[in-house]
Amino acid sequence: MRSNSSNEVKVSSSRKSILSAVHSHLIRALQRLNLFSDNPFWSPVLNFDEQTLSTRLFLIFISISLLVVIGYASLTVRTHNVTLYKFSISDFERLEARYPSTINVPCTEVSVPFNKFLNLSPRFHQVCLSSFVRNKWISSLFLFNATSHNILDFRTFAFAQYRSLRLLCQLARQAIKDTHRTFNSTHLVNRNTFSRAQFNEIASVLADNLQRNVLTNEKRTARVVSMIIARNRLFSALRTNYYIHSVPGSRRYLTYYAVYMEINGTEESSCDCLLRGNQCIYPAGAFYNWTLPELGKSAKNNPPPQFQIPGLMAGCIPLDAMRQSTLECLYNQSCVNAISLQPKISRPKALNASLSRFSLNSTIGSIFDESLFVESWQNQSSFENYYAACAPQSLSYSYESRFHLGTIITMSLGAFGGLVIVWQLITPSFIKIWKRINWKKQQRKSRTTIEQTHVEHEILKMGPKPINKG
Repeated sequence: MRSNSSNEVKVSSSRKSILSAVHSHLIRALQRLNLFSDNPFWSPVLNFDEQTLSTRLFLIFISISLLVVIGYASLTVRTHNVTLYKFSISDFERLEARYPSTINVPCTEVSVPFNKFLNLSPRFHQVCLSSFVRNKWISSLFLFNATSHNILDFRTFAFAQYRSLRLLCQLARQAIKDTHRTFNSTHLVNRNTFSRAQFNEIASVLADNLQRNVLTNEKRTARVVSMIIARNRLFSALRTNYYIHSVPGSRRYLTYYAVYMEINGTEESSCDCLLRGNQCIYPAGAFYNWTLPELGKSAKNNPPPQFQIPGLMAGCIPLDAMRQSTLECLYNQSCVNAISLQPKISRPKALNASLSRFSLNSTIGSIFDESLFVESWQNQSSFENYYAACAPQSLSYSYESRFHLGTIITMSLGAFGGLVIVWQLITPSFIKIWKRINWKKQQRKSRTTIEQTHVEHEILKMGPKPINKG
């Protein structure tokens, strides 16, 4: 045990002596380091001490300069340009999210049809898919003596009004189909690939524009048709907007425009089809105890109808009256049974109110004008399909960075040679200047000392001499 401990002590002491010797050698080497001994410009004019001092000052200057260069290179912003020719859609989305302002992905196909990436499918109101717009139901409402009833009686115009309802449904379908065909033939033109967020926004705008355009066009068409009917004073074959009365004993005929009662709050007034542009309406019912109308006066509702049909309106023109009616009766099976004139031929099932977003008191005209009987639009957009149709072949992006090791090394190496030459030329000058300043200080100090000594000597001369007593 003692021998092992003594060996460890010897090893540790030998290590310390080696380290001490190396340290002493390095100190002496640094103290004797002389980079100007062979300098052709300065070695002849510098002594050894000046060369040693110049070396030490040179190393300090070159170290500080390199630190400044490294700091500048570290803070310098460098722009890196990257181009890829093989990449996936996930690579594109990842790089687009990381470098949104500098990424550039040109499309091979700059013009992409809308139907390549966007499909809009409408879901129509159930009435346009029901038996109420089919020939079987409409035919069951036809009565050969329809004009013999009161113009407020639903039997007079039921056949014509439900044909009008079918016409509105067909117009809505055809309008959407035509607009959809035009929409699909339109192209999205852009040189660069859109990001997923940009694509979703564009798809949403395109879908909104399609819906807005088709509604605007059909509203305009409906207004024009209604205006043409009113301005041309077209007569309804059901005599709902006029009567023709023959004058006895002559070949003359007198025309009387229909007049409907109009309810304003609790008061009743009259509405002339001619003066109101065929926009007069009145709640329809079943008038089985009917009296002949008085020409030029309001249609009678007295005696009152045996039952009132909820939401159904009588009016000058069946189309306009149906537009101002609601579908309330069609949601009630009892009401549907009541208006089924020939139940053996057709008695449809009532509509389901829970399947519609429209309220029961929404008029058919408002449903048509506001949505073309569309309950909802199914917007199926696919960014993947758009990306495939765009078919980008290259992806380039750029980014800026600091503390780039390559830049730091390049700038440091590039500056090192010039710094060495400059400081080798300048550094000894500082030593010379410093030596000169010290020499002048010493000269001034020695001169001052000599002057003080001379003054003291003169003072001593001027002092009193000792008296010689002898």
